[in-house]
Amino acid sequence: MKPFLFDTHAHAHFAAYGDETLDIIKRSLAEGVHLNLVGTQIDTSRKAVEIAESFPEGVYASVGLHPIHLTPIWHDPQELGGGTGFKSREETFNTAAYRALAQSKKVIAIGEMGLDYYRLDEVVEKFNGFPELGRRATLEDIKRRQHETFCAGIDLAAELDLSLMVHCREAHADLRAILHEKKKQYPKLRGVIHSFSDGTWDDAQDYLSLGFYLAFNGIITFPPKKSNPKAQEDLWNVVCDMPLDRLLLETDCPYLTPIPHRGERNEPAYVKFVAKKVAELRGITDDEVAERTWENSRNCFGLA
Repeated sequence: MKPFLFDTHAHAHFAAYGDETLDIIKRSLAEGVHLNLVGTQIDTSRKAVEIAESFPEGVYASVGLHPIHLTPIWHDPQELGGGTGFKSREETFNTAAYRALAQSKKVIAIGEMGLDYYRLDEVVEKFNGFPELGRRATLEDIKRRQHETFCAGIDLAAELDLSLMVHCREAHADLRAILHEKKKQYPKLRGVIHSFSDGTWDDAQDYLSLGFYLAFNGIITFPPKKSNPKAQEDLWNVVCDMPLDRLLLETDCPYLTPIPHRGERNEPAYVKFVAKKVAELRGITDDEVAERTWENSRNCFGLA
């Protein structure tokens, strides 16, 4: 029997899929791909749980508040790697509401939550472009709110003994510092650094030393950028050099579609192309990647 694959980070329940979500999930399961539906605010978190509960096996959920949903700003398609743009509403992390969702047996992680410093100056500018809010923000305000929200998510994950699904974009130094402090408070804290792509080898080693897993997606299938080929080479080196027993696979669908489907809408079944690239980079078989990452997923999320 062909080994299962686990897409540890999918948004197959997002609006980008319209009414196709259930068909896409069924197709993925038929291809031997189990998946974790990841929420990014209260509505998508609730929907992730509802859909996961509608399947007897193979579909799980994570609930959390993504840092981009802490401010009401416009997110354009280019910023998101494709799809349609949207204006996010301002949401405050309601611990009680997320705790209630996490009571479902299908919930395996809190998140995605974390820090996102990508074009943060523009985030502040856009925030201050909404006079109806009745207040203005500074760079320090936005960062402080991200830090406080992330820490609240960590506290909930520790309380419920769940893994943490971590988002980090151009903020590794601050995120690592937070995790080190929280690890002292919660020695059993565990989780995954989702979409590890812009971090250095030092960042990777530090996360691994904290007991976290690193997850890779379609980005590793992309060719090096002519403007900065070393960045992709450094990422490939992390994939090659890190311990295989701490490596996870994901799609982050509908975004970051791997080659050979780049330019199309992503879906969980395409995690097989990420697995194939890992096998190629490490010089091992596709089946070994599937077997090891399947076991890693079960260990990371405490699955029976």
